[in-house]
Amino acid sequence: MTSHLEPRTETYQYLTPLDHYFPIHVLGAVCSRWRQIAWSTRGLWSFLNLNVGDVINNKHGLMLPRYYFENVGMRQMTLIVDCTTVQESDSSFEPLQSSRTRDKEVSMKSLRDLIFRVYPQKIAQLRLISPPPEWLPLLSNLFVSLKGMELSWPLENGRCSKTIVRPQIHFGRSIELSWVQMTHLQLQDIGFQLASQLLISCPNLISYSVWSVTSGNPAGVPNNQVILPHLETFRWTWTSCDAHAKLLRLLRMPSLQYLYWTEQKLLGSDDLEYEKHCPAIGFFFSKLPAHQLQLYLCQFGFFEQYRVMRRFRVILSSTPRLRYLGIHEPLHQPFASRTDPLRAVATIIEKARLSNIRALSELERVSLTGWACLSVVQSGSVIMLLDERRLSGMTTFRLDVPGFCRMEFWWNNAIRRIFRDMVDEGLELKIFAGGKTVLF
Repeated sequence: MTSHLEPRTETYQYLTPLDHYFPIHVLGAVCSRWRQIAWSTRGLWSFLNLNVGDVINNKHGLMLPRYYFENVGMRQMTLIVDCTTVQESDSSFEPLQSSRTRDKEVSMKSLRDLIFRVYPQKIAQLRLISPPPEWLPLLSNLFVSLKGMELSWPLENGRCSKTIVRPQIHFGRSIELSWVQMTHLQLQDIGFQLASQLLISCPNLISYSVWSVTSGNPAGVPNNQVILPHLETFRWTWTSCDAHAKLLRLLRMPSLQYLYWTEQKLLGSDDLEYEKHCPAIGFFFSKLPAHQLQLYLCQFGFFEQYRVMRRFRVILSSTPRLRYLGIHEPLHQPFASRTDPLRAVATIIEKARLSNIRALSELERVSLTGWACLSVVQSGSVIMLLDERRLSGMTTFRLDVPGFCRMEFWWNNAIRRIFRDMVDEGLELKIFAGGKTVLF
């Protein structure tokens, strides 16, 4: 695969229709020769970032995607379709009263047909943001060039957009896309049934990422093992429920290299539900190729320290051959009171050593990312972890910290002196801040 969707961000910026007509209004306005060049240069038409609100509110709005589809020729397109403003202004699922809203419905239908029925064969990368749920079953095998797809419903103030009705996302109708050709999938704020259906239906996936997947009904999960032989990147948000547990027990990913694991914190009976389903988590991790895996434990700052300990113990005791561990906390997420995930890792290794149990004996690299990791960097957790690695016989170790963690500011003289003593005693310690070697 030679092209991918733009890197995912939390918010997107869109151009107006006039900006989209740049090749026509600017290049084409110089002279007839320039106009001919603009219209015949296929690369100018291979990427379209479409704000549906601008399209349906402009009487000439549908000309924009038509121009792109017609002028791209045989080249494959990347298409981003953002329906957020339309979904916020009125719900397409309610009876339409005014002529204005009826006009919007007609424009939405015309745009939908243009994408899903007239020109789907030209689309190689597709991102749908807040699409109406009834659009999804129209993803058919007419998309013969489709290699990557992202579906997302951005959150509003921490809640799903008011127009996204969960039962409609959990529809039971089949999506008839030629899933064998799909290699990249990104999903956000989506129902479990649809997320699992998409995962299971794509045997040649290389990358699969899902943010904020809901709980669901295990009846929709098949009983047979699901093997994804080519999957290299897997991002999953765990919710303690029967459906998630059943799916994880079925998954096999022999080529997995990057796993981003987040757990959703539930209120009330969170501990009871977790204890019920933690065997499924342990089983899932025990089947991973830990020796080649880069494991990232994300956003555990939401949990209290004892809950972090319990969750890390389930995961890390199931991956004894793990070599690379990343702890990621987003920039806006402060740690919960007294939460130190690196200390949890060091404590798990220590208790295993004292009990003559093998735990992370091959761990040789730890990565800390996010502003919230500052408290970890400044604590004694790093020293505790390094001591445990030395006691287990490890002679080399690498620690990656964010680029803003400059040694002279974030580590005091006592900690730096301990680092130097460890090196003098034979530990090959390498510390990188933002990818650059730190001298201590």
